[in-house]
Amino acid sequence: MSSLRFGIRRFSMALLLPILVLVMVWPTPGYSHPESPQTAVRQPVGGTWCSLVVAEGWMPSKRWKGFEHDSSGSSLLLSLQASDFSSNKKVLTEENFKKQGVKLLESREVRVQGCEAMFYRFGHDRRGKAFIKQMVLLGDEYRTISVSAFCPASDSVLIEEAYAALMSVKYDPSDYSNLTDEVPFYLSFDGTKIRPVVLQGNGLAYTTDGYFPSRSEDKAAFLAGRFTVKDTLGDRQSVAVRKVKDINGVDSLGVFETEPVVIDGLDGYAVKGKGTYADGTPQQVYAVVLFVDRTQIYLLAGMASAKASAYPADFRKMTTTFKRR
Repeated sequence: MSSLRFGIRRFSMALLLPILVLVMVWPTPGYSHPESPQTAVRQPVGGTWCSLVVAEGWMPSKRWKGFEHDSSGSSLLLSLQASDFSSNKKVLTEENFKKQGVKLLESREVRVQGCEAMFYRFGHDRRGKAFIKQMVLLGDEYRTISVSAFCPASDSVLIEEAYAALMSVKYDPSDYSNLTDEVPFYLSFDGTKIRPVVLQGNGLAYTTDGYFPSRSEDKAAFLAGRFTVKDTLGDRQSVAVRKVKDINGVDSLGVFETEPVVIDGLDGYAVKGKGTYADGTPQQVYAVVLFVDRTQIYLLAGMASAKASAYPADFRKMTTTFKRR
């Protein structure tokens, strides 16, 4: 079972990297043992809340979220960001592209899934070969979806196939399984107001209002994931408390209590405490740290405003449903 390769502090309530960075990401062509060939039918892309209609010859990639056309080195990539579409649209200007050394060939407003979207076309030379990158940007006040296609400039058929795939993107934020099926664990949020918001590696962030970070008055959020740590030998109770304090969003954990737990056959500790957010608002935390081995842990952590008294019970309920896949 794979593990999260980023530190606990990166699995946080901070916003993701600016959307402009995505324009600079050019996938490396080459064979990567993709999945079996697909016909021109709608294909879901796990972890993005999106699906695309791809032509025959485009295959699911094992290297990124999207598809690739092995014989040409062409690619289709999807990226989901927890930031609003309008703000990201403003970033993608011709002036900013020039600063990044990107040649913008075309930009225009389009309608995708009946909603406002932006289409961009870029020129790019790679190792003496000309490529065309096309990108559709869409979303809502909660998140932004970037769908990009990278094809040889000489292959007009592939460029048109890629364009059709971009314009076919369907965004369905009600399909929670698109996110939950991508992580190596099961966690029920039934009976709570908490819902999955965004996928990060093999972990998930949950909030009550769909925003990441939460903008609600109760500030409720829940983080769950598997992490690689240096060493968990020694006093595991102290290790558990330290890992909870390391979470961004747990700005200070003062008074706390711990108790041993066993969930899904894994020993660990529940940590319940009080602190304050960065703005001084009183905070309550309920978290569970489960130990897999010397360097692997599962961290399940909920936090909310101290005024929202019902959430610790919800957080505890969610942790008891945890099961490894």
